[in-house]
Amino acid sequence: MGVIEACNEEGIWAIGVDTDQSILAPDHVITSAMKRVDIASQDISKAVKDGKFSAGVHMYDLSNGGVDLAPTRDHIPADVLETVEAAKKAIIAGEKTVPTTAAECPAFTLGA
Repeated sequence: MGVIEACNEEGIWAIGVDTDQSILAPDHVITSAMKRVDIASQDISKAVKDGKFSAGVHMYDLSNGGVDLAPTRDHIPADVLETVEAAKKAIIAGEKTVPTTAAECPAFTLGA
């Protein structure tokens, strides 16, 4: 939260994390990268209720709604959002692989 407060004070952009943090600085938070813990909690609770819970690692990603951008996207140009949505679809389809190491990051792009 301190970084977002500092960005607000300096009049520069910030990107929130974990939850939609735009409420902290509506004019300076572009969007937030959200971990959808609510989705995971609901899925696990339902599995327990239905007697279908299995212990172990439960992976959440773009394909099952476990991560996404916050709904607050007013400061992102439409063409950028289109590129992001296309990249998300390509990642879900297995056509694009998200880097898992720092060394892989420089070669990763959202575009084709």
